[in-house]
Amino acid sequence: LFCPLSLSAHSGAERNKKMKNSKRYDEEALAFKRTLGNKIFDRRTELDMKAMELAKRLDISYCQLSRYENGGVMMNAYMLARIAKELDKPLSYFIGQQGEQEEMEELLDCAPGSASIMGLMNDKTDRVRLLADRDILDSEFIGAHPCINTSSLKLRTAEVFGRYLEAVHHSMTTVTLVGVE
Repeated sequence: LFCPLSLSAHSGAERNKKMKNSKRYDEEALAFKRTLGNKIFDRRTELDMKAMELAKRLDISYCQLSRYENGGVMMNAYMLARIAKELDKPLSYFIGQQGEQEEMEELLDCAPGSASIMGLMNDKTDRVRLLADRDILDSEFIGAHPCINTSSLKLRTAEVFGRYLEAVHHSMTTVTLVGVE
């Protein structure tokens, strides 16, 4: 099949050059899109599913699926949820929110379902990568579990993403999540 507008039709070097020249180029967002796309591709091939079959199930073009899998474009949250359902995996498989129980307990000292930014104080090896949605950063307050989901805290966003992250020696990657409104 021919995808005239697909970034996948270009060599990797050409694709990278185009993205670097783009006003919206963001190295971390690009890495996130590629990682997400690779996970979709890997799971689809693991299931021995053809790209055309998945595209048909999602009611999108083959070219659009190719763009997702190659990290050329970002999908909205609704599309990712549909992909996860069709590939029989939880969303966490694709975006890495909740790891396996043992790893979660080891890295953040909290059980699945209670993971929060507060668990970063327990990540002494700096293995956890924090992704923060731009919309959250614009809020005055955020809610967080104190590493157990029987309690919640109301915290000033500026304090958490400033002094707290500095104190626990972590940084964040800012992303823009796109969803259906």
